[in-house]
Amino acid sequence: MKTFYTVLLIIISVSLFAQNTEMIVPFYNNGKWGFMNKNKDIIVCPQYEEAYPSYSDRYRVKKNGKYGYIDKIGKIVIKAKYDEASDFESGIAQVQRRGKTKYIRKDGKENKTFIGRCGNHPCLRARPSKSIEIIKQGNKYRIINNKLSNAIVVKKDTIIPMFDTIVPVTSQLMYVVKDSLFSFIHQGSFWSGADYVVQKLNFEYEDIKVFNCNLCSTGYNEVIGVKKNGLWGYVKIYDKDEKFIEPKYISINSLANGFSLVEYESEKIGYIDYSGNEYFIR
Repeated sequence: MKTFYTVLLIIISVSLFAQNTEMIVPFYNNGKWGFMNKNKDIIVCPQYEEAYPSYSDRYRVKKNGKYGYIDKIGKIVIKAKYDEASDFESGIAQVQRRGKTKYIRKDGKENKTFIGRCGNHPCLRARPSKSIEIIKQGNKYRIINNKLSNAIVVKKDTIIPMFDTIVPVTSQLMYVVKDSLFSFIHQGSFWSGADYVVQKLNFEYEDIKVFNCNLCSTGYNEVIGVKKNGLWGYVKIYDKDEKFIEPKYISINSLANGFSLVEYESEKIGYIDYSGNEYFIR
């Protein structure tokens, strides 16, 4: 019997360890931040003035006006003593105390240099195809697709002036605005004819948000925001628009770092991750 309870205790301990070592994400309640896991189990009760998600095993928190770091089970691993602090990137964070800036490792010891990197996402650049011309006529825009036939450029597949705005977002994709509604155009679709393109346009979005790459001077994140029926969601873009997270939030932010702070109900905020998992309880 003693052996049975010993084995049972080991199984329970391993199970609890597995639950506590998975990724945790901040949640907000009654003016304070705590942490929960993907199953919405509360790992750290709300007690922080600020808290931030991370793919590292160090989570930045603010308490009594100072920043520090906790681990995946909520244990304080670097005391809250910094006036400013960044998240860990490649094992290094930038902190500031008493006007002095330095870099620290995950054990809190000083490091001589900081290793920065672009966020964990592809960067897209608005480089429309050379065969596409966007022309303004009066107050409207039109599109002309210049096809190459026997080494002679032939202007074909013209879309008549009908758009209020045309904006390239990648080398393959543009969005267009008509009567304050938004739709996407895949530039490769023009080979099927202008009539085909126009017939396929679905002006279902009320607004669009394009997010910049983190730490990149040019380029967009591959996930952009779309507004429908007064609520925000996300689509993935490149050569086409692919529905990603359905519109259901009052406001959203960039998913460039894998997490976004959203307003899910009036004056209620919480995080979602890149897979659409929500870290709050409605």
